[in-house]
Amino acid sequence: MFFIFSSSAIAQQMVQVKAFNMELQPYGNIKISINGGENVLLDDKGTAFIDLSPNQIPVRSIIIENQSLEAASWKLSKGILEIVVRKKNYRVVPVLIKNTRGSPLNDVEVTFNGQKVFTSTTDKDGIVNLPLALDEKIEGINQFAINGYQANNITPSDRKYIITADKIAITLTNSEQQKNSKPQSLDQDYFRNFDLKNLDSIQSLTVFYSIFKNFEMEELSKEDIKRIDAKFESLVGELEDAVSKRSAVTVMNNISDTTYLQDDIQNLQKQARLESDLLVQQRKEFEDKIAIVNAKLEQGFDNLNKEQRAELLNDINQLEQLLIANESQFYKNQSSYQQIINSLREQFFDFEELEGKLSGSEAERLREKELFRKRILAILAVVLLFTILIILLIYFSLRLKKQKKDLALANIEVQNMNDNLETIVHDRTRLLEQTFAELDTVLYRASHDLRAPVCSIAGLCNIATITSFEPNEVIDRMVLTNNDMDKLLKKLSIISEIHQPGNFSKVDLSSIINKVVNTFQPVIKENKINLEIDCPQDLIVNTIPNLLEIILYNLLENAVYYCLIKPNTDYSIKLKAYISEEKLVITVFDNGIGVDESIRNQLFEMFFRGTEFSKGNGLGLYIVNKAVRSLNGKVIVESEPGKFSRFIVQLPLEASQEYAFNFLGNNHSEYFYR
Repeated sequence: MFFIFSSSAIAQQMVQVKAFNMELQPYGNIKISINGGENVLLDDKGTAFIDLSPNQIPVRSIIIENQSLEAASWKLSKGILEIVVRKKNYRVVPVLIKNTRGSPLNDVEVTFNGQKVFTSTTDKDGIVNLPLALDEKIEGINQFAINGYQANNITPSDRKYIITADKIAITLTNSEQQKNSKPQSLDQDYFRNFDLKNLDSIQSLTVFYSIFKNFEMEELSKEDIKRIDAKFESLVGELEDAVSKRSAVTVMNNISDTTYLQDDIQNLQKQARLESDLLVQQRKEFEDKIAIVNAKLEQGFDNLNKEQRAELLNDINQLEQLLIANESQFYKNQSSYQQIINSLREQFFDFEELEGKLSGSEAERLREKELFRKRILAILAVVLLFTILIILLIYFSLRLKKQKKDLALANIEVQNMNDNLETIVHDRTRLLEQTFAELDTVLYRASHDLRAPVCSIAGLCNIATITSFEPNEVIDRMVLTNNDMDKLLKKLSIISEIHQPGNFSKVDLSSIINKVVNTFQPVIKENKINLEIDCPQDLIVNTIPNLLEIILYNLLENAVYYCLIKPNTDYSIKLKAYISEEKLVITVFDNGIGVDESIRNQLFEMFFRGTEFSKGNGLGLYIVNKAVRSLNGKVIVESEPGKFSRFIVQLPLEASQEYAFNFLGNNHSEYFYR
């Protein structure tokens, strides 16, 4: 329904619009046109505001843009226009009626014979709108009947149909056609020798034409011609009355399930007027015919015999009964009509009462809706306030928890720093103590080992001056002594280099092994040592090249030396390098004198000699262990005295370029990464 707020102070009225369906529920999101104006879009609640000019009131038509919908009814009362929207069970097809010259035929009655018979009159543009069922189609020109015209053809064009029609002469009714067949069966002499005294016996224009086409009108008197013209006009009038009666029947065909209610009432009014006019005309004609019958009875009643009089009386009695029955039927029809009118009036007032109740209930619903909206807004405001407070509480609670957690973590970190600092200080103290101890040992042993060669050289010089030794022999001994002292100094230099070994880099392990092995090639060839090397050619590791070379050199030197001590002519050394469990593994095997179980824990001590046959300075394995621990690795010794010795070095593949090492014992070390 639509709500309209009018104002008498201005020319246009502001209109509030609202729509409902057949169940009186809001019907929104549709476009409507009032009195053929512009389309107005209704919101989802079926309401809108528009302006109406005075000439648009009262509302005569409401068209819905959606072709499947129509306005079932509407009412304008107290500034409110209410409309009930329903779904169409038909569709409207415009048909243009025009003559052969292309001019539209307006105000012409058109009858369409489809699923239902529909009759309407063309508008000023010659268009008639046909209400068709949704599944109905216009099949051909034979479905159309145009009053006074002959439909020739029909063509579809731009969502409508165009019918071309020709004007035709007045056609005869079926009753006249039946009458026409009667004279045709008469003798042709009846038409040639017609007696003008029987002029009133002619009942159709066809018979009239068949008779008077043989007459020579010039030979007739003026009185006869006048009687003939009167008869002709009478027959034409009867034909026109028959056509008007047929038109009256078509008025009733205009009422169907798909027509508008207002058009239906107007068609009923038109039918009632036609019936009233027909009753008046029939009454007049009946009275005229009664007068003629009375005149005939006065002239010829005396000439009737007894049987003819009885038969005539019987006919008069039957006529009386028919008139009485007609009168009864007339009053009965009048009573029935009155009941129908009363029923229509009651339904109208019931609908007005329903609309009034609807308007009242809608106003009450709007008031309740506004009250409900205010309550909802108040509740939402309270809920929003509590939500904000809860969010603030949660926010501050989370901040406090986070600060508490950060404080606890800071305390733990400070505690760990203190513990680490104490550990670092303790470890560094032990490192310094161990370093000082090693330094004392180095100074002591170095001074002893360096003094011995110096003393040997001095003694050899004295011997060379006071004895008869060969000079070459003395020189050889001096060179040998000098070489021993040079080896010792190199070892001490290597120990110093371990503390500052350099940076990590990618190195090819096989190239370093070949470099170290080439250093011992003269000794290996001279003593026929069988050296086997097992290392992949593409083995690249991230390590300190100098330390790795020191480890390989001293292990190989130790293997060659202790292999040659054993009285055996079949010397064998095996060097192998491979990757296992994210570690670089280097093994050096020799079939020398082996290592006794009792001295294994002392092998890596500074200046320790494992046997009395050793001519070294006891620093080789010490340097190996120190270099391995600098790389955060470890050394494992496997040996069987008198048979073999195997040294296994394990180095991690991942190592930091920035490191600090700390000796925690004789066998391992620990890195502190930054």
